[in-house]
Amino acid sequence: EVKEQGTTVFMGLPVLSDRVAILVDCSGSLWEKRADGKTRTEMADAELAAFLKLLPPTAKFNVIPYTKTPFPWEKSLVPATKENVARALDAFLKFKETGKGNVWDAIELAITDPEVDSLLILTDGAPTGGRHWNLELMEPLLHEKLRFKKIAIDAVLVDAKKFLQERWRAICEGTGGRMHAVEMK
Repeated sequence: EVKEQGTTVFMGLPVLSDRVAILVDCSGSLWEKRADGKTRTEMADAELAAFLKLLPPTAKFNVIPYTKTPFPWEKSLVPATKENVARALDAFLKFKETGKGNVWDAIELAITDPEVDSLLILTDGAPTGGRHWNLELMEPLLHEKLRFKKIAIDAVLVDAKKFLQERWRAICEGTGGRMHAVEMK
């Protein structure tokens, strides 16, 4: 159910849905140490925690970290109770898989849940694994796959190059979603 006002904000992007699957890219590039010694993943952990804690208990969510395959926290969306948020954060903080970033399979898994009306994808913008990794080809395939599902894709891109931002903007806008780029370098 999409609202006029966002239920909360994730890394500067207002989230307009209260039925959201959060897909988190855990590919190798997000685990690299930056100049300050922190990884992008550590910074994302704090942002995800803040986001989930602000969700109203009437909202429903799932967290799906992904590398070469998706690792859903739950089989489907769950209410954003304090207990579920704590369980999701605990599971996510223990997640240590790394590898290629296969966003396609994570999206395909997330959209099988009939309650999902929004995907929130946190990524560096460059898919590196799976059978569909080329964003120019992925765009029409996603639009075709989602055309009758009414699922918006919102993406937060971390330290992504301009050409990746443009590809993701087209993907997101084609589904009624939005792309937001942030710098964490």
